[in-house]
Amino acid sequence: MASIDHAGARLFYRIDGKADGPPLVLLNSLGSGTGLWDPVMPALGAKYRVLRTDKRGHGQSTGTPGDYSMPMLAADVLAVMDAAGFERATVGGISIGGMISMQLALIAPERVERLIISNSSAFPGDKLRSRMAEVRENGLEPVADGVIRNWFSAPTVAAGGPYMEAVRATFISGDPQGYIGCCAAIIGFDLRPSLAKIGQPALVIAGLSDASLTPEHSREIAAGLPDARLVELPALHIPFGDMPAEYARAVIDFLGPENL
Repeated sequence: MASIDHAGARLFYRIDGKADGPPLVLLNSLGSGTGLWDPVMPALGAKYRVLRTDKRGHGQSTGTPGDYSMPMLAADVLAVMDAAGFERATVGGISIGGMISMQLALIAPERVERLIISNSSAFPGDKLRSRMAEVRENGLEPVADGVIRNWFSAPTVAAGGPYMEAVRATFISGDPQGYIGCCAAIIGFDLRPSLAKIGQPALVIAGLSDASLTPEHSREIAAGLPDARLVELPALHIPFGDMPAEYARAVIDFLGPENL
């Protein structure tokens, strides 16, 4: 575990997995931290050298005031990759993490081998405006349970356990200005005109019951990218929280034996 200072923020990152494995970068959803990926780390860590990082204002990274942009968040990831010695990697992200991944592939294509874009969007729209206002007024805790119910199935939420407790604790302990800043980045994001410029092979994963970013968003990404494979899972916004084995298998199948 380590951190670097970049553009006014202290950015936390960690490296796990197979020391000599192919490099894999995993980027988190809005309101989550690196531990979000824990359910798939046994499978992915056995094959890949995995770099995880917290966005500014999330997890153990510090926030900065004002609106963020997706190029700003992608530059943060590049700075972390530099510090971690990840010159070129497969970059995977869920929700806003997928948006950052696509932005990164555009601004630094030489750094991105392949893409894994999960439960994301090329044009999410402005549905987060009301949540921004609520978080600005009341903080993160009042919205936490509603958000988490959109992430995981009802049985998974009801079962609780250390993973669910950690996800909720990370959400409510985040920096509201970091959350609001990332909401602004999402609202201002429209990559539809640039999808055809992203040439890296991409795995696009959709959750068929995802109410946060419906499967149509993932289908639009897959249709717009020159080299994309679409996988649809019977899950909500964070599929690997409910079905980690199936999610990890989709990733491993996509990366292929040549990358093992």
